[in-house]
Order: sequence, then structure tokens, then C-alpha cells
Amino acid sequence: MTEYYQGPNNRAELLAVTITLPTIAVFLTVWRIWYRVPRKLLGMTDLFLVAGLVIALCQAGFHLSAYTSWGYGYHKDDIPPEVLSSLIPKKLFWVNQIFFKTAAGSIKLSICAVYLAVFRRPVLTGARIAQIANYVLIGVVGGYYFGGTLVSTFQCDPIHKAWMPDVEGKCIKNDQFRLANGYINCITSLWIIILPFPVLLGMERKNKELLQFLGLVGLGLIHTSCAIWRVAMMYIPKSPEAKADPYYNNTRPNTIAMVEIFIAIIAAAIIVMRPCFHSVGKTVVDTLTNRTNDANAYGSSKTSHIITVGGSRKEVKDREGFSRIAVTTEIEMESRTQSTEDLMVAPGAVPPAYNPAGPRVKH
Repeated sequence: MTEYYQGPNNRAELLAVTITLPTIAVFLTVWRIWYRVPRKLLGMTDLFLVAGLVIALCQAGFHLSAYTSWGYGYHKDDIPPEVLSSLIPKKLFWVNQIFFKTAAGSIKLSICAVYLAVFRRPVLTGARIAQIANYVLIGVVGGYYFGGTLVSTFQCDPIHKAWMPDVEGKCIKNDQFRLANGYINCITSLWIIILPFPVLLGMERKNKELLQFLGLVGLGLIHTSCAIWRVAMMYIPKSPEAKADPYYNNTRPNTIAMVEIFIAIIAAAIIVMRPCFHSVGKTVVDTLTNRTNDANAYGSSKTSHIITVGGSRKEVKDREGFSRIAVTTEIEMESRTQSTEDLMVAPGAVPPAYNPAGPRVKH
């Protein structure tokens, strides 16, 4: 075995992506669920997100297994014959096609569920149009990715021909199907990103929370860029040598696919995590405020016997000014604990999620 696995390989980038991004995605998702459970904010968006994360983690496991145990990332001349002839890596990447579509559909439905809450009671015409567009998007995403999962599963007749190409039977033209899937993936991703912008930017009340929410949605552009990149790579003609060496040449597309799916999970997770981030910010502000107050009190006690009357008035004025700043910060931070799903609730109104006794109350 010493004569194998000695040549150049391109495994490092995929291994780095497959370890780093899933770690970040798991951390953010667990934090989000931990924050929302005690506040009774869990909904379909969280269920779809967790489902997508679990499926994507299985994908990451498939990749790690193929690249650590089955020679992926090396040229075929550097891989032992018994590994090249094994059916396990071929089965792993057949299952990977199925899991990718299921994970992508779940993640996109998670964001659509957030939009359902944001536009749950449309008043303006733009909001109603956005609500209808979201319903159509849910139908497209649910229908296509469910159907695509079935097509990937039964792409060959018999099924095992998908990983045993020498078996007699027939298969779909998988390259064309991948290309079509890439286009649908790009279109639905752009649809999700663009959908809330016109109506939310058209609102008169453009507070910080609204703009931050739009910024989080914009992070999905990274995911969309990866999807477009993968489609563009499908148009690059492969040489006969590259086609005959898939263990090495498929590494880059698989790396981009891993970036695409886990960036999507990260973006879907943080889209409703604004209150989580501001809760941490509030804790930091409170800690700094308490330390500053303690330091001021300690300094005042040491120098109070030598301060003049005019000086003491200035000290009182400074303390009052600091107190006003602290109170203002406190009020602003408290306002940011509002759930993303209630961004379109009018000021002074009680969101339905926090008013279980009846309809929204206006003050």
C-alpha cells in the first residue's frame, strides 16, 4: 500500500469545508432552538431547518467517508485496485444525490415558513402579492424537490444499475437532469432572496430590525452564487482524461456543493436569530454599564472630601447624562428582542404570538 496515495491530491479543501461549515451550522441551529424553545416560538420553520441540517450532516458523513477511506481526491493511479473496484463509494454518491435534494428543499421551506409568518396578515397590496408569491414558491419548492428526490432514487431500472453501470438496464440522462436541477436551484434561491425586499423596503417604518432582517436574507446570495457557479462548471467541457479520473476531478464540484448547502443552512438559521444576537449584546452592555457604575462610585467615594461645590454639581450632571444613555440603550435593546416574524406588526400592537387570549390589541 506504500506505493499508493503518494501523488498530488485535492482533498484538503473539501475536508476543511466539510468540517468547518457543519460545525458553524450546528452551533447556530442549536443556539436558535435553545433560544426559541423556552419562549414557545418553535414552528414549522424550525422543524424544516433541523430536518435539513440532519440530512446535510449525513451528506457530510458520506463525503468524509469517501475522502478518508475510499481514495476520493487522488488520481486513479494512486488508488489501490481493490478500492477502485469497490461499490461502496459509488453507493455513497448515489445516496448523496438523494440527500442533497431533500436537504435543499427542507432548508428553502424553512425560509418560506418564516415568510408565511412575516406576511400572515397582509393589508397593503404589495404584502398580499408577496404572500401569494410565497404560496406559489412553497408549491414549486415542495413539488420539485420531492419529485427530484424520487427521480434521483429511481434514476435507473433496475435501481442498482445506478452504482453498477455494467448491469443490463437503462438510466435517465443524469447529466441533463443535474443541469436542470441546477437551474431550478438557482431560480428558487433567487426567488427566496428577492421576494420580501419590495414590500419590506416600501414600508414607512424602516427601523433597524427591518434592515437587519433584510441583511440576513441577503446572506443567501452567497448560497446562490455557489449554485450558479456549479451550473457554470457543468458547461465546461471535460477532457477524456478528466472523465476517466472522477475520483480526482469530482472533488471541486462536491466541495462547492458542500459550501452551498451549509451556507444555506447558516443563512436559514440566522434569519430569525436577531433577538439572540441582541440578547448577547444586551448582556455585554449591562455588564459594561455595571462595571462603569461601580468604578464611578468607587472613584467618587475616594475623592468626595476634596471636591468643590461646583465640581460636585458637574459630577452629578455627568452621572445623570450617563444614566440617560444607559436607559436609552436599555430601551433600544429591549425593542430588538421582537421576533423576526413580527416585523410587520404596527408599533404599539401586541403580536398574535404574544396575545393568545384573543385578536391583536391596539393601544
